[in-house]
Amino acid sequence: MFLNMLRGLLGAIFPLITFPYVTRALGVDGIGMFNFANSVVSYFVLIAGLGINTYAIREGASLREDREKLERFFAEIFTISVISSVISYVLLFLAVAIIPQLHNYRALILMLSCQIAFKTIGVEWLYTIYEEYAYITVRTIICQFLSLILIFLFVRKSTDVVMYAVATVMATVGVNLFNFIHAKRYCRISLTKIVNFKKHLGPVFILFATAATVTIYVNSDSTILGLICSDHEVGIYSVSVKIYTLLKTVLSSAIVVSIPRMSKYASEGRANDFAKLGSKIYKTFITFIFPSIFGIIVLRKPIVLFLSGSDYITATSSLIILCIALFFCLGAGFWSQAVMIPLNMENKVFFITGTSAILNIGLNIILIPLWKENAAAFTTVISEGIVFAYCWYQIRGKVDMKGSLPVFLKAFLGSVPMIIIAYLVKTYFINIFAILVLTIFSCIIEYGVIEFLLKNEIVVEYTTSILKSINRNFKVK
Repeated sequence: MFLNMLRGLLGAIFPLITFPYVTRALGVDGIGMFNFANSVVSYFVLIAGLGINTYAIREGASLREDREKLERFFAEIFTISVISSVISYVLLFLAVAIIPQLHNYRALILMLSCQIAFKTIGVEWLYTIYEEYAYITVRTIICQFLSLILIFLFVRKSTDVVMYAVATVMATVGVNLFNFIHAKRYCRISLTKIVNFKKHLGPVFILFATAATVTIYVNSDSTILGLICSDHEVGIYSVSVKIYTLLKTVLSSAIVVSIPRMSKYASEGRANDFAKLGSKIYKTFITFIFPSIFGIIVLRKPIVLFLSGSDYITATSSLIILCIALFFCLGAGFWSQAVMIPLNMENKVFFITGTSAILNIGLNIILIPLWKENAAAFTTVISEGIVFAYCWYQIRGKVDMKGSLPVFLKAFLGSVPMIIIAYLVKTYFINIFAILVLTIFSCIIEYGVIEFLLKNEIVVEYTTSILKSINRNFKVK
């Protein structure tokens, strides 16, 4: 969990370094063009993925000790993945040729579509099965660093949108090339003519449909904003979405690492271990989510000004709304991906995500003409809230929820003083960077101390474990 959260944190830091530079170099319209093209390509990346990643992790977790069985499974899944990628490319080229609104974005879309091919050969799910988070973290850092260099070298003015796409895609290319080469350590990479489509395609299509609906209500905001309003509104909204996504990526890393282990416990019938691990992960999620939400809300203006400049200051309103969505989004992600999917409840996950996606699109079409980017953020809250409530209802009794409410209250109480800290820092300091640094560090110390005094079991357990480890290492020396 620590390694994957570190990877998520570093994945957040690199965009934080480049985003202020890019938003100023490309301007609001340039950022809007990039995000609109990226939102279009994301649908075809989804088609290529076909829900294979989640299915492969769930089914492959029980095969990792048997290399022969894993290689047969790998060959079948990899073959299905290649076929779906070819279909995705054909559909993308047809869309660009047929839809007039996409003609001006052809170069951007073509470059961003490289993600399809390289994600296919990247077989990320194989490394998740083996819980190889150290390798994944190091590989990601190297590729993101190279991408960062390319951005600063070649993205300098508003017409460099395509070059920004090249630099961004290079991180994906590098990561997946490393994966492809390194995968031979675990199993032989090959295609096969013998594929049990009947066995695989049923659950794969359900998981694909689920992922499709999630992508729809995640990306439909930017897509509909671009179609109904303009690149300017998409550019403003992209700033709040960027901050929201970065935070979501870091916090969801704690959830993602539990999926292989939860799948293994579920496949072995270890209901008690399944319930206990699920409870611990959820309490960890609660402990981190409240200070994150409070922190973003109290620092919304300094964050937007630091990352993007005064031209984007109106993004603060949609950012507040998305912070509320963050709680529902990550909670729903935990219930659905770490609990329901390992328990083969993908039909119910598909039902609720499909329902919320339809509602999201309908609300976007109705409300975006009235309130623009704020409406897009509000529809996200509604959609995520519905999924959260439904999934929570479905998993009752599957996860040990005893002790969650005290952790919930303690995390909330520890987060409230952040409002006072932020007010005091902004009163005595003017420099944006100084405000951010002082507030963040002060809030981290304040939250840690209060949670320890309130005896938040997650904070106490991890703190005690770290102190014992340090003490043990000193004794060894």
